[in-house]
Amino acid sequence: MKGTASQGPHQVGIIVALPEEAKTLGLKHAKPLSLHKLNATVTVAVCGAGSENAARASRELLSAGSRHLMSFGTAAGLKEEADVGCLVIPNHVLMEDVDLPVDVAWRKEIIRRIDERHNSGKLLALTSISQTRQKQELGKQVNCLAGDMESGAVAAYCRENNLPFSVIRVVVDDVNTAIPSVVTDALDENGMVSLGKLFSGLLLKPWQIIALVSLARKFARAKRVLSSVAMRLAPDFAVVDRLS
Repeated sequence: MKGTASQGPHQVGIIVALPEEAKTLGLKHAKPLSLHKLNATVTVAVCGAGSENAARASRELLSAGSRHLMSFGTAAGLKEEADVGCLVIPNHVLMEDVDLPVDVAWRKEIIRRIDERHNSGKLLALTSISQTRQKQELGKQVNCLAGDMESGAVAAYCRENNLPFSVIRVVVDDVNTAIPSVVTDALDENGMVSLGKLFSGLLLKPWQIIALVSLARKFARAKRVLSSVAMRLAPDFAVVDRLS
């Protein structure tokens, strides 16, 4: 990834998978696979979907000076109560049967700043984009409200390197929403959605246009929640008060 960050105890690194998620932080033209300075103390990594990409971004943010890492973006709902737009601020991430805790004080300050209804509990580290049946089965097997593909890798890296870690996720596809195959097939080797592959897929499977439009609307709703959260946490994303 390209870009640099400053060094210091207040430096925050925020990891998002997609440029569209970076827009909710105020980065309107964030490039994929890059580091972007949001302000003097916050750097955003647009890493691409998946745990390997998130782990790489974590390493690069630490090398660039970030001393607190946050996983930020959308999630898949695994329970009926995790509706579209549901804000999840978990206290643990479950990865391969291991509970990875978030930083308690940082999470507490985030919740105080946001002052908005949210869901706690555990977030599941997913290994792939889950479809409806998979999500329903996972919801029965684990006590997790939602899941995503990046938070587990970030949490594991933070534990290995003794870094404060936090998560903010908003549900975009609930437990009854299937991700159209044209979307999953359009992911490139970097975990980014290739518009060329997406349009080619729609030419072969035009019946998925309706599902794609529905997913886009849900994504827009989730992004509005993320934008609201980001505005309330800016400019330091609750780190300064946590350390005061």
